[in-house]
Amino acid sequence: MSFDIFLLACKDGEVGALDVDLVARAFGPLAKPLEDGSWAMLFDDGEHYGSYLDFSEETESVITGFGIGDPPFSNAFLEALMDILRQTPSILYWPSDGVWACAARADVFDQAPADMFNSRDELAVASSIADLKSYLELDFK
Repeated sequence: MSFDIFLLACKDGEVGALDVDLVARAFGPLAKPLEDGSWAMLFDDGEHYGSYLDFSEETESVITGFGIGDPPFSNAFLEALMDILRQTPSILYWPSDGVWACAARADVFDQAPADMFNSRDELAVASSIADLKSYLELDFK
């Protein structure tokens, strides 16, 4: 079964923009650009685990967000996500029966498109890797 996560930039109730260079700096050596415009996710051992950063609506240096299929969830990967969340008004979201979205600050949810969520009960503020791990309901053994 595949598990996907998505990150969307928000601004003034609309879809916002992310600087591609900021995303590249955050992921650093974890992401390898591919010819089709996606990025392969790599681990410390150099193995590729089939995760991709698929940029949506990409222009030369600005994107609205990205999706990652079967993300690695290593501490380095989660720290990169936290870095992006801390520096931008972005929301990380995923399929879930419980909490399904988080941001680094509560005020970011006010920047989201009005139709993005019906209730704030399923939204959370993530201030650390531990928060992300708990919200994503993953088993990190």
